[in-house]
Amino acid sequence: IMVDDSAGGPKSVGARHQQPLSNASLFGSFMENVDRTAARIPIAAFTGLSFGASIATFRGSPIPHTALTTSVSCAIAATACLGTERIFNAILPLSSPGSFLDGNDDFLSHSLAGIFGGGYLGWVHQGKPIAGAVLFVPLMLGVAFTERKVDQYRIERLRQILEEHDKNGKR
Repeated sequence: IMVDDSAGGPKSVGARHQQPLSNASLFGSFMENVDRTAARIPIAAFTGLSFGASIATFRGSPIPHTALTTSVSCAIAATACLGTERIFNAILPLSSPGSFLDGNDDFLSHSLAGIFGGGYLGWVHQGKPIAGAVLFVPLMLGVAFTERKVDQYRIERLRQILEEHDKNGKR
């Protein structure tokens, strides 16, 4: 995604960049990945809380217990899958322009996270890693699609705000 910066020309926004990292920037990159993962876990926990309350209401089970256990399970699953996604995002090489992955590196890292993170969760929970991978790959692809749409909306909204600011400033 390109945004025109009048001072320095077009700049890429939202894309991954691989550069040689010093120890300070490696730690900063690590902390950015931890922050990104930590920001998404409460979303999964809240989703689990509301989903668990709905299940409890439907089944006639105790709502607090069912909602909290479902919330914790969703937070653990999010930690396993989203943490794995950040690892794959950091270690996978960038696709070159014109390759079959051109611009879809995020879908690859999310798919691999669904396979490995979901496989691990399936193995731990039921002893069936393939079942976990089959469940979590589509979920992680949905996460990648949603993150991409949110980024596109954020960038478009930023562009609109900048255009309004430029229009108001030139009056």
